[in-house]
Amino acid sequence: MPEQPTPGLAAPHRSPIRALRHRDYSLLWAGILFGSALVPMQFVTQVLFIVEYTDEDSRLVLSGLLGAARGAAMLAFGLFGGALADRFDRRRLLIVSQSAGLLTGACIAAVMFTTPGGQTLTIGLFIALVFVASGLGAIDSPTRLSMVPELVGREDLPNAIALDAVAFQVGFPLGLPLTGVLIDAIGFGSTYVFTLGAYAAIIASVALMRYRPQRAAPAGRRSIFGDIASGLAYARERPAILSIITVMFAVHGFGLPVVANLGPVWTSRVLGLSPTGVGLLAMTWGVGSMVASLAMTSVGHFRGKGYLLIGAAAGFALCVVLFGYSRIIPLSAVINLGLGGLLAVSGVAATSLVQRMVHNEMQGRVMSLFMMSAGISQVLTLPVGALAQWATFELVMPLMGWVCLAGVAAIALTQPSLRRAGREAAPSEPYVQPVTASGGARTSLSEQ
Repeated sequence: MPEQPTPGLAAPHRSPIRALRHRDYSLLWAGILFGSALVPMQFVTQVLFIVEYTDEDSRLVLSGLLGAARGAAMLAFGLFGGALADRFDRRRLLIVSQSAGLLTGACIAAVMFTTPGGQTLTIGLFIALVFVASGLGAIDSPTRLSMVPELVGREDLPNAIALDAVAFQVGFPLGLPLTGVLIDAIGFGSTYVFTLGAYAAIIASVALMRYRPQRAAPAGRRSIFGDIASGLAYARERPAILSIITVMFAVHGFGLPVVANLGPVWTSRVLGLSPTGVGLLAMTWGVGSMVASLAMTSVGHFRGKGYLLIGAAAGFALCVVLFGYSRIIPLSAVINLGLGGLLAVSGVAATSLVQRMVHNEMQGRVMSLFMMSAGISQVLTLPVGALAQWATFELVMPLMGWVCLAGVAAIALTQPSLRRAGREAAPSEPYVQPVTASGGARTSLSEQ
């Protein structure tokens, strides 16, 4: 449970880091902060390994397949991850998933070191292992997110979510430039081994926690598919939650593939930037995200937060449109700054709204639904890229922005629950799940 504020500290509503008053949350946040510099390095190392080890005529296809494999794993395992987070002791589950991620990462590094069996077998094994690693990440993410309300309480929840975003953004400008330097100096396999420190950091931070969940007494057994179905029903019965999730699906599904996943292709081919220029332009996204995340640490809950989400999502979509029409590099850099900032604001606002409205017993399942939009973004990169190849990227980039803007506007206009989302009260009573002959409640790992 959240700890009481230490006497003598500033009032919680005045401190932008007030959630760090809670010891267990500060440990979790420290692990995320350390890992934020290393996890992006894994993604870049994976892509560069594909580029280095494959033929010219198959690199783009295999790079797209790598992203699709990540997205497919997120979609395949995301709902199971949320159900597991609500069924098991979340702290233990996080340790188990991170340990499995560490082992899988070591296998990926081994493939990079040895390149067994020629190109076909090496790339096939490599992509299969990346799929497994992404599936474990789909279990880890809703588990970690669902712990946060228990660690900080409802009042400090918006601040904790913003601090999470800050932790994820801080490492980007440090980790991405370091990746190329390490690969040149020590090779792909050794660089990937270096990034495995992210798992070790989170395992250590979680192991040091005093937090132990308060679990309801088991009332029977429900299958994992029954848990998933109850999570879907829970979200479907609450229009505000469903509309927020739908908005984020629109943002991630229509807007993110072209400006994030395919962004380097645009900046190099359409804007004509060198690899160094591509990296510098990409940094403006990170700067925008970091500034917006820092600003959101001072934004608590308020009744108009639904409108903040709508404005940020619509602003992001509009920036996609403008980015697609711009051919002036300084202007594109400013728009890219806005893209990063508005995506961060929409993500923090949506997450804090949803987590505030969801019972603790359902946090994992609902947050897994919420986070599946990231998987959709990865999977859609392949067809969007194919469309851009056929109809020209110059046409598809602004078109996807307009589609994203239309989707956000349609949801905002037709779903009054989205506009009223900030007025929804936080649940005050424990959620009682319907119990059938196969029903049940969360148990600990040792009871399975």
